Amino acid sequence: MEQSTINTGLLKKVIIISSIILIVGGLAFAKFAIDSQARNMFREAKNVQLAMDMLSIEYYGKEMSIFDADKRNGLADGVAERIENLSGEKGEIFVTGYNAKKREVTGFSYERGMYRVTYRKDKEGTQHWDVDLLINVFKYEKMYEG
Repeated sequence: MEQSTINTGLLKKVIIISSIILIVGGLAFAKFAIDSQARNMFREAKNVQLAMDMLSIEYYGKEMSIFDADKRNGLADGVAERIENLSGEKGEIFVTGYNAKKREVTGFSYERGMYRVTYRKDKEGTQHWDVDLLINVFKYEKMYEG
């Protein structure tokens, strides 16, 4: 009888330790996967920024601007497609800041999948980058019943 109790106690310990190892290992893997994808998104956003800088110079030579405040994404017609062709990136771009005097983008967000990269350039010229993991916590839709 005593040996059965010892084996049951040992089995419980092995199960608990194995469970803890699996949970910790799974969390470590998830953290690594999220960090890896975040770094990839940062590189993609940097490619988008370089493409926007190149197009700003090109459009400046044509006395045009890549920025259009009347558009949802803040980009003139055809600019988003040109950025995609130059950068090779397929995410959504939203211009959030533009310096008309210097003709440069001072803020934008780049979204693809569950990630958003936000860029802004302050008055001193310092670039600020944030990479966020987007998780939809709540969605509410209601039809207007008039």
